[in-house]
Amino acid sequence: MAIGIYFDDKGAVAVRVEGSAKKARIAACAELEWEAPSPEADADARKEARKDQLKTWLKKNKLLGQPVALCLDSSHVLFRDMHMAFGDRRQIDKVITFQVEGLIPSTPIEELAVGYTILDSNEEGSQLLVSAAHKGPLREQIELLDSVKTSAELADSTIGGALNLRPFIPELAHVEEPTAWVDVQGGRAMIAVLVDDKIKSVRNLLIPLPAVRELAAAREDGADDEGSAKTATGDSTDTADFEDIKDSTAEQPFSDELVDEDAPEDKASDDIDFDDDNDEQVGEVTDAVVVLDHGDSGRLPQIKAAEPLDDSRGSEPSFTAPLVATESSHDMLSGDSTSEPPAASDASFIGAPNEPTLFAPKVQSTAGRQSPAEALAKLLTLELRRAIVGSQAGAIKRVVLTGVPQSLHEHLKGLKRDLEIRELVFADLLAGLVGRDRKGKAKVEIPSSPVVASVAGVALKKISGADQSGVDFLIGDLAPGDVFEEARAPLAIGSTLLFLIAGVMLLVVIKERGHLLDYRESASKTYKIEQEFNAAYKLASDKEKRKFPGGETATERIVAAEKLLSTDVGTANTQNKSKYPPTFEADDVYKQFLDVIHLVVGNNGNPNDFALLNWNYNQSVRGNKTGGTLTFECILEVTEYVKLKRALEELQIPNPIFDNKEYPQKDVKAFERVVYEEIKDSRFIRGERKPKSGTTPEKIWVAKFKFTCDINPLERKKEVAKKTSTGKT
Repeated sequence: MAIGIYFDDKGAVAVRVEGSAKKARIAACAELEWEAPSPEADADARKEARKDQLKTWLKKNKLLGQPVALCLDSSHVLFRDMHMAFGDRRQIDKVITFQVEGLIPSTPIEELAVGYTILDSNEEGSQLLVSAAHKGPLREQIELLDSVKTSAELADSTIGGALNLRPFIPELAHVEEPTAWVDVQGGRAMIAVLVDDKIKSVRNLLIPLPAVRELAAAREDGADDEGSAKTATGDSTDTADFEDIKDSTAEQPFSDELVDEDAPEDKASDDIDFDDDNDEQVGEVTDAVVVLDHGDSGRLPQIKAAEPLDDSRGSEPSFTAPLVATESSHDMLSGDSTSEPPAASDASFIGAPNEPTLFAPKVQSTAGRQSPAEALAKLLTLELRRAIVGSQAGAIKRVVLTGVPQSLHEHLKGLKRDLEIRELVFADLLAGLVGRDRKGKAKVEIPSSPVVASVAGVALKKISGADQSGVDFLIGDLAPGDVFEEARAPLAIGSTLLFLIAGVMLLVVIKERGHLLDYRESASKTYKIEQEFNAAYKLASDKEKRKFPGGETATERIVAAEKLLSTDVGTANTQNKSKYPPTFEADDVYKQFLDVIHLVVGNNGNPNDFALLNWNYNQSVRGNKTGGTLTFECILEVTEYVKLKRALEELQIPNPIFDNKEYPQKDVKAFERVVYEEIKDSRFIRGERKPKSGTTPEKIWVAKFKFTCDINPLERKKEVAKKTSTGKT
């Protein structure tokens, strides 16, 4: 589960995402609108009232105390394209701060939290999209969350959240031809150019205020038409904790923070600055819109770095988000290809003479003649041409629009004609994240806020493998508290103690490593069968019995040694004179194991490259089931080890001998462990020769095999195990 949250001067939006990186779904959404403060309240009182309102809202939606991903409005973030001579993130992290300091000289680097996304990487270097967030608004939102006992684990911008949703958009997940992606969010829009399934450039631009208001109204109408569809699972509280989408229904216009809402619309505050951060004003108009005038030619002023703007209302300063593209000395807008191009000697001209001539737009007043939707279409046409030229992507024949309400699709269809593209696609950013019923209605109620998709995209970054941007503004002095600070919670304290105990145990193991090795060596020596056999007899009259048992085959020697050892150890310890216990059905299976050992390692009926080190034999009979475990350690030469391993593996194949009516089922599993140990020559252990004085012990293979076998008769469920005349049960 991952939770994303967004704040602005109008309210907050929270989105909860569940699932995996490939199959994520929005489980719940909630929206909060700040209550209007009292005119008599001072700044501290307003801040306290907002904190109380946020705490109540989080508690109501079961978010209080939950770690969240913070989505920062892109108006507080500066975006720049940058080329690096290398693509290793570790090297980029070392120099990115110094590079950004020179790229954005208007703002001290200490006041910026810098992140970056690697758009493309090859042998020539890497192309980066740098995101530099101003720490002032970011720190204010983090402190607001901390005041209500809710922590932020990471932070990214609304543009970063939108880019993170690309794998969930079918129209953008796999791009086979050059494509321009336009995403409209509130008062801003993002234009990304995709070539070879990679993002080549990203631009962030400001939308005129009248168009912003029309977009907001269209979203409200779309939300009313769709209704309030709840989660299809009924009264499940795990997937729909956000019960009330809005805490108030007071309608407020969606506008950009850079626009003074109190100012009249016929003043310069409503003028359009296409670069969003130019120092020069393009023109002063009423309800300004952009139109193309093919009769005039010229160029736009050169883009400058964004400067902080003082808010006359006394709030925190807002920072403009500049347009992002592969910057050149002059940016130009496409015009009529029949017009006369600039002279070839003009060094600022971009492109070949046969490419479209580029002109600046003429801004004029069209009040009463052109709707805000048409103005938005004109603006997107111009900016798309700029983005295509700036990214040097060549001919773009496909444009994908997201974030545009259904009612405005008709107004923007003219982009296909104006841009001379092959395909214009309207897509939904949340199409892959919102489940729908058979009637097409969303199972989760989605607020009309334009940032819901971006908040969901930032929340996805908390899910393993779903972070596509790699940006996190919570670095340096904004990073979350360390482990000991978080240990105030009981779970964090337990985790800290667990790590401490594990560390102490690791130190003890390292310190006692020599003792453990000595213990393993001594333990392996005490389990040699000949030593165990001789140690079982204490009396001098038993010298003949202490002689190691022999036989014609390896099977006979091993079986004789095991039986004699078991019988005489029982005699020595308990003075029990009973005979060797009767054999069970599992004995026949074990005999097959021993025969395989003899056939593989035997030579003319005698052991060749095999020496038995340890034998552990257990059997049990419970009603209708007989089973047992055989464990033995043996020393083999390297070549014979391979043969024996292969032969024992073949025993796991069903054998007709044990799959008849008497023994219908056989389950054999073999486990092996191979290590190197320095011991004496294997031929000396087998008694074939005596060691020479001064010989160096050689390293040989020591293999340990463990076999388990369960035999389950089919028709014996009601029978009780009993002895037969042959001694079997």
